[in-house]
Amino acid sequence: MVLGLVEGAELECLGGSLGGDPMELRIHGSALSLRRADARRFRVTSTAEAED
Repeated sequence: MVLGLVEGAELECLGGSLGGDPMELRIHGSALSLRRADARRFRVTSTAEAED
């Protein structure tokens, strides 16, 4: 199962817990919580950077 974590997918950072771990993301209408250690495995660019 890929969960939408594919190249080109758009996501939104919804926030994190008080300590910042885990962080919650919205991708394809679903909320996904990731530990920061796991999130570091992904490369994310902002929409503004992608348009340049």
